[in-house]
Amino acid sequence: MTGIRKTYYTYVIQSQEGYHYTGMTENLEKRLLEHNEKKLFF
Repeated sequence: MTGIRKTYYTYVIQSQEGYHYTGMTENLEKRLLEHNEKKLFF
């Protein structure tokens, strides 16, 4: 198999209320900014 390899990150982050969120992203810095700005993606 050939092609471009991508890097993915898995994360566990905690909200101010104490809830834990898990996910996967290609851009961890962007995702953390989205979390801190309370942008939710389901």
